[in-house]
Amino acid sequence: MVKFRLEILWKILYNVARVEFKSKELTVAYSNNHFVPKLVLRRYDSEKLTVYDVKTGKIHKDMGLEKIFAEQDLYGEEVEKLLAKKIESPFAQILNQKLLPAKVGSEVELTRKELNIIKKFLLIEQARIFLADKEHYYTFSQKVAKRQSEIFKYPFTELEIENETVKERWLRTLRVIIECEELRKIEKHELCTNEAFYWAQIYASGYLAIWDCTDTEEEFIVTDVGMTSEREVGAPAGIERDKKDYLEKMWITENDERRKNTYFRLLYDQQTFHENFYMFSISKTRMLVIINPFFRLFDKAEKMPEPNIWPTMISRQLYAKNKAPKLEKFKGEYIYRDSDLFRYRVQKMPLEDLRWVNVLMLDRVQNILGFSDIEKIADSVCDYKDFCNNVLGCPMRVDYNPLIKYLKDNEIID
Repeated sequence: MVKFRLEILWKILYNVARVEFKSKELTVAYSNNHFVPKLVLRRYDSEKLTVYDVKTGKIHKDMGLEKIFAEQDLYGEEVEKLLAKKIESPFAQILNQKLLPAKVGSEVELTRKELNIIKKFLLIEQARIFLADKEHYYTFSQKVAKRQSEIFKYPFTELEIENETVKERWLRTLRVIIECEELRKIEKHELCTNEAFYWAQIYASGYLAIWDCTDTEEEFIVTDVGMTSEREVGAPAGIERDKKDYLEKMWITENDERRKNTYFRLLYDQQTFHENFYMFSISKTRMLVIINPFFRLFDKAEKMPEPNIWPTMISRQLYAKNKAPKLEKFKGEYIYRDSDLFRYRVQKMPLEDLRWVNVLMLDRVQNILGFSDIEKIADSVCDYKDFCNNVLGCPMRVDYNPLIKYLKDNEIID
């Protein structure tokens, strides 16, 4: 009898200890927050990456994914759980079943619901790295609040929370993006911030593209910013004029009412989406891109006059518009259904475009960049130095000279 009771007591103590250990395991998991998600990093290498620290100039080989692109207690457990449940898990399913298996040249079919999940994932990717510089985020939020014009208006009044810190505001913005059902209706969330609405207009108005660099035998770089963007070459951030000037001219001079409305709509979109592209690596050879709606003008199916400008360094073959459903109308309003189907062709990326995107990645990095094979990003690093020296006429904004020296010492480059 004593032995039987001891066995029961042992089982009780064992189960209690196991629950406590599991609880601690979960606490650690939720406190180690990745700002570049592991579901993307694993598509570079299963559980390890080589990392270059731009501040120290040192290369760290075979670093575990738990240790990189992460910060302790960045979001807190509640936001981390929301991210996993509402954004990352649904996106991972689309990534594994549709975005990555599709071959170059084939079409990926996405429902409107799936497209909304993808865009929210990419928007979260951009938004969640902002707190790396709290002062910058505060300044950005103040600027966004003032970016109203005769064309662009905020359709809501932001809720003011007394004594809200910069981090609390940032977390509020993340929650709004995660919890909103549709990006086009984000202002209906009671906690919506100006910057959440501002960003949402970019991702809602832009159209998706899938670019693949497999045939180049080189790879995309991943950075601690998780994405990059392209401005009109030579234009300071936020004040690109080529696209706006063209649209303003066409809007004023156009007599056809339908075309005039199209130009105005595109001009409205430029109040937020003034850059050309937002680019996100989803593996070492595949990338998702949100393209400025301005580039729809280059699609002959729109029957609009083709602009006589090309405000990007990216090849024309990569901007291709998706095949979208023909929408029904009811009382003058379009009817949107979650089941509406969109088709996207996986575009083959030329080598020069891959290297240009990597140059943009290299310029956008804050502290570290990662890669699976240093030989497959070497030429991009050299291109970045050449671009800064020969095109911009200035030293590299990020000093990659130690990395270039490593590449030369190991005879990876001449």
